[in-house]
Amino acid sequence: MLHRNLGFKLLALALAVVLWFYLIVREEIAPSDENAPVAAVQGYPLLGEDAQYARAVPVLPQIEGPPPEGFQLVSVWTQPTVVALVGGEHQLRRMEVVYTESINLQEVLQEVEGEVEVLRLLVLPDAVSVLGDLRVLVMLRVEPLADAVAAPEERG
Repeated sequence: MLHRNLGFKLLALALAVVLWFYLIVREEIAPSDENAPVAAVQGYPLLGEDAQYARAVPVLPQIEGPPPEGFQLVSVWTQPTVVALVGGEHQLRRMEVVYTESINLQEVLQEVEGEVEVLRLLVLPDAVSVLGDLRVLVMLRVEPLADAVAAPEERG
């Protein structure tokens, strides 16, 4: 039974090993590493001065203003946390992070306790694009300030 379709089984094993090796090597480049090489985009690279490259960079939300009165911003995170940018080698080497469109805490939170999810677009230079979706989910967690919670109890 093991000898039946042995060629296909060996081909499947070889393909799995090659795919595993490709994914491991690709993920070893840390996005924040200054010396990380700018890798050529897989598929159809352009020749000459218009050659396109890709680089993974972290996504940071751009927050404006303080949270609403009586609340504090506890945590902020994005999904995805890292995106792959495509562009010229010179532009990508200068990009350490990519920011979202600004989020005004006064407008978004409006005295909402707990988690708030906001969709924002990435802000990119003209010569750079993103592989995948340009939208980023930004999650904000707010809690009431300790003073704001204690104040109504003291009054009563």
